[in-house]
Amino acid sequence: MAEISIDEKINIVESHIKNVEYNQYNNQLGILEEKAKASPSQANLSSLSANAADYVNQLASLNAELVTLQAQQTVVPPATN
Repeated sequence: MAEISIDEKINIVESHIKNVEYNQYNNQLGILEEKAKASPSQANLSSLSANAADYVNQLASLNAELVTLQAQQTVVPPATN
């Protein structure tokens, strides 16, 4: 079985980043919607706030992985004679 290339890995990580960003924005909308209610649920707001922190951490991890992969992509192997 062939190993996936660095470019393919970068594409996968970028896709995950995009998905987390969509989820993060969806969560922000959930907070706005909950706050717009006549009686916002503090439990729901607490849960949504916890999710917001998780998304920040997920993006930080994914971006670190992306930087690592991009560094590998630019490394030129030594020439063999």
